[in-house]
Amino acid sequence: MTERPDGAFVIWVWGNREIENPKILKRQLLELCSRGFSGALATLRDTRYEFMDARVLRTIAQVSQWAHKRRFRFWFQTDPRQASRTLISKTGERMQNLLAAQNPSDGLDRTHPHIAPVKNNKFMLRYRFPRFHPSPMLKEKALCFEPSGLERVFLFQKSGHRIIHTSIRDITPYSNFYTNMIQCKVELSGEITTPPGESWWVMGFPRFDTNHYDYAGRESNDLLSTFVEDLFDACTHLDGISWGNGETGYVVDTGRFPVSLSLYNSFLAEYGYDLRNVLYSLVMDVDDNTHIRVRVDYYHLLMDMVFGAEQDFHRMIHSFFKGLDVGLHHTVPVKLQAARGLVQGSMDPWKSLKGVGSVFTEVKSNGHQDPAALLASLAITRSLGIFSRKRRAFFNLMNMGEDCDLSYWMDILALHSIHGLIPLNSGKPRKPCPWNVYETLNHQFARVKDITGLVFPTANTALIYPMETLMARGDSEADELVAAVNGLIGRLVMAGVHLDVLSPCILKQAKVTREGTTVQNRRYDTIIYPYPEVLDPQILEVISLMAKAAFPILLGGCKPSFTTRGKRIPHVLPVIFDPSDENLDALWNEGGMTRLITVPDTALSACIPHPDGTLFLLAPSCPGNTFKGDVLYSGNCFFVEKTDRLTIYQEDKPGKVKKIL
Repeated sequence: MTERPDGAFVIWVWGNREIENPKILKRQLLELCSRGFSGALATLRDTRYEFMDARVLRTIAQVSQWAHKRRFRFWFQTDPRQASRTLISKTGERMQNLLAAQNPSDGLDRTHPHIAPVKNNKFMLRYRFPRFHPSPMLKEKALCFEPSGLERVFLFQKSGHRIIHTSIRDITPYSNFYTNMIQCKVELSGEITTPPGESWWVMGFPRFDTNHYDYAGRESNDLLSTFVEDLFDACTHLDGISWGNGETGYVVDTGRFPVSLSLYNSFLAEYGYDLRNVLYSLVMDVDDNTHIRVRVDYYHLLMDMVFGAEQDFHRMIHSFFKGLDVGLHHTVPVKLQAARGLVQGSMDPWKSLKGVGSVFTEVKSNGHQDPAALLASLAITRSLGIFSRKRRAFFNLMNMGEDCDLSYWMDILALHSIHGLIPLNSGKPRKPCPWNVYETLNHQFARVKDITGLVFPTANTALIYPMETLMARGDSEADELVAAVNGLIGRLVMAGVHLDVLSPCILKQAKVTREGTTVQNRRYDTIIYPYPEVLDPQILEVISLMAKAAFPILLGGCKPSFTTRGKRIPHVLPVIFDPSDENLDALWNEGGMTRLITVPDTALSACIPHPDGTLFLLAPSCPGNTFKGDVLYSGNCFFVEKTDRLTIYQEDKPGKVKKIL
């Protein structure tokens, strides 16, 4: 049997034509093998078939046998959202939405919420709702909305933009619900007596049924076992199966909150109070800071439901397919997508890593992509791969921008030890790019893989993503924070800092000494924590241990102020830098941040441990750049000739370096 090729993977899109005539897929498979690709992630797109369909199962079985015979790695991507209609029809479990914004296009601005004053003891709230929201994640190609009732209406007073907690009253029984399906309009109205001369306000939550599968639905998730059994019975030879497609989680946007009876029950069981009674906390701040706990609890529960369903599915897979790799697909927010990640239940992908063998990521398409922002996305992708079970990461090059230099970005993926995922349509390149270009790219990637084994580079710095602060602030403020944090990550990478990006849920595992902080098998000399305004009590304890051990914990943007329970943090830790500042001098000078190696200004670098001597990888910092000059490491130096491609050196003897690529 011939050896498998070791090139990149492809995103292999299957539509009606391929499913109805699998011989097309065999021709495409032979083409992919001949061009040096090492494997494929097959996914359904623009098709009348869902992954649970018998015809799709037969196609998976047939293609997996063809691929196995040719030692071509074959993964299949499942997404329960695509089977929403089938799952809802059998269980009745569906996602519902609570509408908080006045118009479908409105985000949720907590300083200008959609509320109404009480005038002459009467109130009126009007909402316009979308009949549908386009989404390729659903078989119907759109999320549909059907007004189904009134969840809660609250009466309250406010001071500035904050609700006065002691004034809150539930006036749902005194409220009327009206909908006009022609005009896509909902009205909440009523009469309520308030003290004369006082200002009172009303906030409402109209509820909408959708055609979206409910991640919290126990029966729906149990039904997925039928698919796994059928897949096993088909005698498939899969190398892996991935969960999710594109933006993982609930298909929802800002201004709408996903709920369901199952989710409400899970919330009550987990946290001991009814989410319906405190829904106002999701929309406005409360003067006693109780909104912090509610938001953190709600967004954590959404992630627990989304990632919990994924983990249940993976357990089903492993009960039938021993040794089969399992993956999870994430979209890494580049700029203004954090608020959507919160309500989708996918904001903290590190929470999903339990049991995940491989991580698949991509960026959201927005035309031209900023190189620094993309480098931040790759740093996050690599960090997710580091803490996955099989320590493997894939990055989808689909949304890299129209002017994407594919050769350059394949080099950068290799620098980070990330597998490339190249998108194809009907088995052919999506861009006007000849096949021989892909052959060259696969040959180059295979050479790098043979040298490095795609072992992840070492890092001496960890940046903690401020998840709890994002949850507590929410929506438009979360967008701004993510843009600032990702910008900081990109600038650090461009400045030659070798860093991992961690979630607080990973930092909880840290062991702190004066010599460094260890998380699993990674050791760090410096921890950077931007915007640590809200901290989990366990994280606060870890940070306090670091401070006592005089370990460099560099806080930026704001000081720790609240725990996730809404309690004030009494002591003050110093803030030494501004995460939005283009200048990183405060981190170098006051923070004592260091580099593992020093390279020319226009180069990126990575250090990979190797039995025959440390590997030094260098590549241009931007497409079209060149670099040359001295590289300094551990008191030693070597010179790099001018180049615009990925270059690899190895220290074969102490202080002696040779070029191997």
